[in-house]
Amino acid sequence: MCLGSPSKYMYGIAFLLLLSVLGVVEVVLNVLLGGLTRNKLDSISVGKKGV
Repeated sequence: MCLGSPSKYMYGIAFLLLLSVLGVVEVVLNVLLGGLTRNKLDSISVGKKGV
């Protein structure tokens, strides 16, 4: 029992850390992709306005 509980806590902590890391990565990717799509849309709209 003494050996089992710490491992469970470690697995839980590792799982939470993994989830937090994935969440941060997802947010960063969303920001980067959002910025890229916004730049593309801005360039397209500017091109249309220019024409």
